[in-house]
Formats: sequence, C-alpha cells, structure tokens
Amino acid sequence: MNKYFELNINNYNLIVITNNNKVISLDISNKKPNLIYEDNKELIKLVETELTNYFNKTNKTLNFPYELNVTDFQLKVYNELLKIPYGETKTYEDIAISLGDKKKVRAVGNAVSKNPLLIKIPCHRIVRKDGSLGGFSSGINNKIKLLNIEDNYQYKTWVFSSFFIFIYCVVICKFILYNTYEQLIIWKDIDMNKILESKVSKLFKTLSDPTRIKILYLLNDKALTVTEIHTKLNMSQTAVSHQLKVLRDINLVKAKRDGKNIYYSLADSHVYEIFNQAIEHVSEDECNE
Repeated sequence: MNKYFELNINNYNLIVITNNNKVISLDISNKKPNLIYEDNKELIKLVETELTNYFNKTNKTLNFPYELNVTDFQLKVYNELLKIPYGETKTYEDIAISLGDKKKVRAVGNAVSKNPLLIKIPCHRIVRKDGSLGGFSSGINNKIKLLNIEDNYQYKTWVFSSFFIFIYCVVICKFILYNTYEQLIIWKDIDMNKILESKVSKLFKTLSDPTRIKILYLLNDKALTVTEIHTKLNMSQTAVSHQLKVLRDINLVKAKRDGKNIYYSLADSHVYEIFNQAIEHVSEDECNE
C-alpha cells in the first residue's frame, strides 16, 4: 500500500511517497496526495536527515531505500543519471550517446521528464546542448537552486534562462524606445510601427541566441579578444567572430585595437548598466522564492 509523508527543509516543501518501507516518489511540491500518512518513523527520519544534509551541502549522496516502477528504457536512463557526478552536468544527447543511440535524444528527454525521484535521481543535472537549462518537472527555479546547491559554477553566478533573456530584452527595449522617442520629437513623420519592427524586433531576434547572451555576459566583466572568448566558451574563433559582428550590428558591442590585438567590450555604459540591472533583477527574484 502506498503511503506518504511531507517534509519542509530550507523552505523546500517535499512530498515523499513510499511503499513497503521504500521511497517510490520524491517531489518538490505543495500538493498532498490522497494517501495514508507514513507511520514508519525510522524511514521518515532517515530520509529527512539525508535530504537536510544534502540541502545544507554536507552530503553529496542520498542512500535511503528506494524502488522504481518504470519501463526498461526509463531505468537505463535513470541509471545513467545516477552516474553524473555531484556538481557536474550532462546533456540529453550525452545520455543518448551513452545508451548507444544518439537519435534517442527525445526519448531520453521524455524519460527524464518522468523521473519519479527528484534529487535522488539527479535529473536537474541534465541541460540542453546549447547550455540552456531545459525543463524541470518542479519548475525551472527549483532546477536552478539545486544546481546552485551543488556549486555548479556555470549556473551559480548567472543563469542562461529564458526568464533572464526576457528581462534583459525588456530593459534594453525601454532604452531603445526612449531614444526613439527623442528622435520622434525631431522627425515627427517617422512611423512608430516601422521603428518597432526594425529595431525592437531585430533586438529580440538577436538576443534569442544563448551564445550571444554568453558572450555579452563575458564582456560585462571585461574587454576580451576573439581568442579569449573562444577559449572561455570552447567555440571556434570563426563562430565567435560571427556572433560579435551580429552584436556590433545592433550596437551592443564595440571593438578597440590595442597593438596587434582587437578587444571587444560592451558598447557603452548604458549597455553595462542594463546588463547589471537584469542580473540584479534575477538575483532578487531567486532570493524571494
């Protein structure tokens, strides 16, 4: 008979479902199942202790008894997830390749989305090939938090998420529209719809590429050469040069020659301020969760 118990650890509300003294489901949720409450105090204490230690960063593994009632393919995927080291990530494609068939990326994604044992089976360590986070059954904010608990550097300081891009675009668009308004005072015959189409639409299209966001993030720290960006992002220098040209075309990035080297940086203080406002906004949002 299935039973359940509820834990609240470090502001995470966890619903744990059990069967025959084994955990069969672990979810970050406030929705209580219509089941009898678990009466095995030893099991409850064991799970609570291990999860508390995990959230407090004093334990990297969870050893409570569990049982999976899944398909053979799902079991293979989950076994691969269990091999991902604490604090590291892999892509859906990495898992498909490890299973012997690169074409099974979608099947892997489907299996990952149905993971019944969050945290224990670390599906939060799976990201997309382009570096973006991908999905998470308990919400993208929880995925970010779990990665940060494990000190995953790629996501600790800054998260390449659609929410960040949205905030970033909104703030930049305000800046562009403000300048556009000043132009309208001078040229009253300018069609506002054409301005929106030519400037704002182009901006959104440009910033829809996670690679460009990564480059802007690096340049937010300091000016860099193509070679330095290529090394940090593990991209070809040709690809880096192309993306920099795109960013220069919409005046987000500028270039300055210093001897034999050309250094790229954010175009001006406005872009710098906009970028940091976006980062601050996202940080505040995470703290308020």
